[in-house]
Amino acid sequence: MFVVVEATLGAMCGWQGPATPAVHRHGVAPQQMSTAHRIHQVRMSSKRKAKAAEAASEVVVVDEAIQNILDDERCNVCLTHVNADFDSLAGACALAKLWSIERPGLPTHVVMPRGVNPLVSRFLAYHKHLLPIRGFKTIREQDVAAVGVVDTQSVDRLGAAGGWLAAAEHVCVVDHHAAPGDIEPDESIIEPVGSATTILVERIRTLAQAGEHPVELTETEATLFALGIRADTGVLSFPATTARDAQALAWLMERGCSQSAIAEFGQSRLSSMHPNPNP
Repeated sequence: MFVVVEATLGAMCGWQGPATPAVHRHGVAPQQMSTAHRIHQVRMSSKRKAKAAEAASEVVVVDEAIQNILDDERCNVCLTHVNADFDSLAGACALAKLWSIERPGLPTHVVMPRGVNPLVSRFLAYHKHLLPIRGFKTIREQDVAAVGVVDTQSVDRLGAAGGWLAAAEHVCVVDHHAAPGDIEPDESIIEPVGSATTILVERIRTLAQAGEHPVELTETEATLFALGIRADTGVLSFPATTARDAQALAWLMERGCSQSAIAEFGQSRLSSMHPNPNP
């Protein structure tokens, strides 16, 4: 009955009944909430807003951390040619050793673009973890600062890594073959010796003898460099061999290269794979 009268009065004179109080989401009107409860609600609301802001801030921090990691990937790269032989691998590792002294601002990695000589593959099975070798796919083109090319002057012998030459800030070629190629380097080191490794070992030896920089060769490095010189000179027997090759090899022996490893991986087995006397 009261509802009918209330509706009639509302229609006739605009009278409205008492307003329904606002109700909190828990079913309690704000006026009925205790002061402590209301303070708690304000604090919880503030915490939710703070968490949202903190989450947004964390996203920015994570993005910055990722960018810092990517920035840290800047590096120099020393390339072998495809189907790397001992001279190409040894020379690339020797150049990486040299650059670790001359270009210390960035790490230098050795990359074999595609394939290796079977004996080199066997050597790497035992020693790869002791050398600064990285996989081609683990390095982004935009991260390459300087590129060293060893034992070739032709882009087509670099496989997919040939694309890094245009992106690099500095390109260096080290070779012992007189025939020019199509790489246009910023620095060219071409010398008439029997092995590309000889050229670089001489430079490492010069630094070591000067005493300005501490230069230490590991047994693995000395052994690999010796294998590189032996392989491309036919154990100092090919016509292109020079006294410089012999002197570099002798210095590596003084530095502790492993005679047993040389006996296992040396020229006696490799010679059948290099019919060309000037590989």
